[in-house]
Amino acid sequence: MAVISIDDQMKLDSLTCEVHKSFESLERMAEEWDRFVLEETDDIYLTYAWCRIWWKYYGMNRQLVVLIFRVDGCLVGILPLGIDRIFVGWSVLRVAKLLNSEYTASVLYPAIRKECSDAVFKKCLQVLFQEEECHLFSFGQVVEGFESYSDLVNIIDNDSPNLTLIRNSSSEAHCYIDLPDSIEGYFSSLKSKQRSNVRRRSKLLEERFGPIKSLAFTSAEEIEKEFPVFREMHDRYWMSQGQGGHFVDLLNGEEFTLELVRECAQKGRVCLQKIVSGPKTIGYQFLFYSKGTVHWRLTAREIGDEWGRMGIGVIALLRLIEDSIERKMKTIEAGPGIYEYKTQMGGAYRTMRCLTVGQDTISCRVKIKSLSVIYKGLDI
Repeated sequence: MAVISIDDQMKLDSLTCEVHKSFESLERMAEEWDRFVLEETDDIYLTYAWCRIWWKYYGMNRQLVVLIFRVDGCLVGILPLGIDRIFVGWSVLRVAKLLNSEYTASVLYPAIRKECSDAVFKKCLQVLFQEEECHLFSFGQVVEGFESYSDLVNIIDNDSPNLTLIRNSSSEAHCYIDLPDSIEGYFSSLKSKQRSNVRRRSKLLEERFGPIKSLAFTSAEEIEKEFPVFREMHDRYWMSQGQGGHFVDLLNGEEFTLELVRECAQKGRVCLQKIVSGPKTIGYQFLFYSKGTVHWRLTAREIGDEWGRMGIGVIALLRLIEDSIERKMKTIEAGPGIYEYKTQMGGAYRTMRCLTVGQDTISCRVKIKSLSVIYKGLDI
């Protein structure tokens, strides 16, 4: 990718913005899109295929607006957005949101060159609020590492007289496990009590069933063949917790996931990891890969008092960590939510952030207030 240096005075004037209303018009730049996103963010959730497939299943009744920013022909930003219409009586609120920010519990890392972020966000707000006539723009949840978030807040507060910051929230609940270069380095990072617990539980399981190992299914054919067993175990686990699980709670969850598998398998970006002890399957991990990051999307494991005593959640996570280190990965992105067993195994929690900016007009405020009364707790 070309390296560009842009004088601050020239950024806004030299920046170009292409507005695309369909993925068909973007197909020609799919490889360039992915290369830019992965180099800038090492994150898979805003890659071309992920956005296109998300839009296919969850873009119903919305308008697609993908903003492509360039300087001297070089990509400096990609913002894939959808505009939703929320009816308030006889009137409508037009709300722009990042693709993949709903339904699939992803924390996003928008691909924007830091030195161009002011110009990118100013143009984005101009397109959304003037050209597309949006009332609101919901931006997030985004990762702590997205440094340009504060630039957007500053533009809204100090350089956008017709806009107002309605919400700016954060939550320290985005789990990561940073990986050392070796298995020995990982074990040495654990507290001595936790190391002893892991070894004791692993020994107990192997004495009961046999050696623990993991099997990696990475082709679309392998994953689709194993998928029904994985899904049944996933559903059964979450039902035991009084919840539906990913595929019950998420509309078109299985279809969406399997289409992602077929697309990502072609580029070596997906793996269904099966954990076995002797002949017994004890769990699964559903994973996606970017350059140096493992995106841990879903899990499944056996249930019951005996399995709980043996701590198979911890044992399965250990196998994921060991395999990730062997793959030379640097980080496991473990999604939103705080779980004790992830914390015990080295998980740390980073901040997720989200803001909503809206037109600074009385009519817009009245519509938002009306929605809040009609739909208590509505997240727009």
